[in-house]
Amino acid sequence: MKKSYISILITIIFLVLLGVNCKKNSTKPEEEWKLSPDNKFEKPLASLTHSNHKDASVADYFCGNFLTGNYYGVGYYTYPDYPLNLSGTPQGSTISVLVHSYDIPNRFTIKTTAGVIVASTSWMGHVTYSGPWGPSLNTPETQTLTFGLGTTTSFVLKVETSTTTYSDNWDATITCTPPITKTYAGVTITYEPLNGILRFNSASDVNTVLNQLDADYDTYNDNYDAQYPNYTAAQLDYVDSINNFDEFKKYKDFENLFTGYSSMRKQIEITENAFLANNGGTDPDDIDNSFDDAENTIFNTNYSFKIGQDVYQLRSDGTYLNGVSQDQNARITAPDCYSRKKVGPYDYPGDGKRYRLKVAVHNIIVRGTAKGKVVAQKLSGNHWKRCRSEMAIHAGGNIYTPQVCAFNFSFTARKPTTGFKKRRQLKVKHHDEGITSQNRYKTKVNEMTAIYELPSGYSAGIYL
Repeated sequence: MKKSYISILITIIFLVLLGVNCKKNSTKPEEEWKLSPDNKFEKPLASLTHSNHKDASVADYFCGNFLTGNYYGVGYYTYPDYPLNLSGTPQGSTISVLVHSYDIPNRFTIKTTAGVIVASTSWMGHVTYSGPWGPSLNTPETQTLTFGLGTTTSFVLKVETSTTTYSDNWDATITCTPPITKTYAGVTITYEPLNGILRFNSASDVNTVLNQLDADYDTYNDNYDAQYPNYTAAQLDYVDSINNFDEFKKYKDFENLFTGYSSMRKQIEITENAFLANNGGTDPDDIDNSFDDAENTIFNTNYSFKIGQDVYQLRSDGTYLNGVSQDQNARITAPDCYSRKKVGPYDYPGDGKRYRLKVAVHNIIVRGTAKGKVVAQKLSGNHWKRCRSEMAIHAGGNIYTPQVCAFNFSFTARKPTTGFKKRRQLKVKHHDEGITSQNRYKTKVNEMTAIYELPSGYSAGIYL
């Protein structure tokens, strides 16, 4: 009998413990979780008389509009799409949609009417119960969806939620920041801040700007030098330091027209300064695909610019249009012809300076260019720096067409045409403008050269 009482007692204790354990593991999320104290929008469903959603997605929404929606049902729910009409917004604008989810989770997606997603968030909110987001969720309650406006101007905002015993509330604000549009050399140029890229209206406009940049650079430097006609190169270096003279001022003036714009020219200059100051590091010539300050000024740091909606890019292996190589077929059909660049070793002619020669043949689709360039440097303390030197630069050779590698023309050029200039760098080039196969310059091994010359009669050159 005593054993029976003991067995009954053990059974009772086991059942009690089992009940306690089950109570601990039972899921009662709404008893454990409460709304944030400052959430005045989402309510317990038991306190509401509504049984469905309330929203106003019945019309188009535009830049500057405020959107909001509520859902008073239980479970997963997708709100009706909210149409975003951006037809009156300039192409290249930055579209920002600030979304607020509060506590009850939401997920926001912006897509074209064709279904292409242009921006989205993950699930946002603050709950300790499970849902499509997983066992719990704790994220910032605000995020900004951002995208650049191209030719597509009709979009929809999709909003999702999943509720249990509280209603859902969310809101969104649409902000549109137009691109920066400026005029230079009579040409209208648009800067798209989100993409960090300059957009031109035509190939002719690109060439007009490039020609003006080259002319402005030369005129500015010539006018400055003309103030000191009898100074030696060393004396000009000293005066430059007193005057804070910047040989690249005209390129920088153009870049500064577009707030936030960062050019490839600027990146190469920064890289060169660090390379010289540190006696090593990234060689600026390794990242310079054009050896052309004017071209590098309109290229962004991804070596790209736009004409209309087409993206033109200069990579180390050639030109690309909208991500498609424009040189691949030519490499197959005419492997002996190529566009390329070459940097010579530092040359020390015995005047206390060193010189670096560069030669290149390339095209950027809108123009073909063959060029030579020389840069002079001298020691300053324990590192090298750019310096003035009295010099001239020659370039010349044979240019071929792509695809069949047919002879196109020969050229020779010198800068200056006679005499010498006291400059830190000199560039000479031959180019043709227009989107034609004849202007997609190619050359052959050892058929293009650059030579620099000093008044002493010393000269040195390299072949491409």
